[in-house]
Amino acid sequence: MAMVFNLKEFGLPEVPLLGVHKQLRARPGLEAHIHAGAMEICYLVRGELIFSVADKDYSLKGNEVYWTHPDETHGSGHHAYDKNLLFWTQIVLPKHPKAFLGMTGKDAWPLVQKLRSLPLRKFRGHRKLKGLFEEALLLCRKQPSDLQHMALAAILVQWLVTVAESAYRSVSAPTTPDIQQSVGLIEEKFAETLSVGDLANAAGLSESRFKGKFREQMGVPPGEYVMRKRVQRARELLQTTRMPVTEIAYSLGFSSSQYFANVFRRFMLITPSEARKS
Repeated sequence: MAMVFNLKEFGLPEVPLLGVHKQLRARPGLEAHIHAGAMEICYLVRGELIFSVADKDYSLKGNEVYWTHPDETHGSGHHAYDKNLLFWTQIVLPKHPKAFLGMTGKDAWPLVQKLRSLPLRKFRGHRKLKGLFEEALLLCRKQPSDLQHMALAAILVQWLVTVAESAYRSVSAPTTPDIQQSVGLIEEKFAETLSVGDLANAAGLSESRFKGKFREQMGVPPGEYVMRKRVQRARELLQTTRMPVTEIAYSLGFSSSQYFANVFRRFMLITPSEARKS
């Protein structure tokens, strides 16, 4: 599912395009492209994606933000476009103080400068980014009006301010020790049966608190994180050993080779046999 809106039609030429992509299963990735004169900001609500720019890959998890400079070539490289929910927008930032999204040049300039100098290419976002973007999408689906133009501009300003605040906060906000403890357990025993209770105990948190905190910091639920680790390890074994597919499946805790093949294809877009040939 995809929706794309041209906000020039709403009197906001600073935002040429705004859109949402929802992938229910993996598909081929994005070819290399540019956005002429526009910065692109992507907010991955859930799932996992890899973007490539300047021959460097950036792996995104849920609740992470990624951006590109105007006229900068980027895409997915050779990576598949995994199942996900992605919000994205293109922003044309003024080069000197001038009116921007309903603000005067003087009021808008500090935000513009922050966006022009974001300290990280990708960073952890804030959950309110999802709600703000959904409000913008609802307004975009209505007929344009003067009040709608003002409301949409106000929401987009809040969204951009939250993006900038998240970037600068992420510079000094590493994964907390309790979640690091659970991730360490996963890294050590991902092939074994690990329950949410086991991981919560490792973190010293209640299950409900652990699930929310893990997803906030790691971008995906703990169960999906474990499954992704298994699939990544399976791909390594397929490409570096001659272990039979069935043996790899059972060694990584899958109940059957068929279940393993289905999960592998869902995440990697190719079958285990195709991964071995590559």
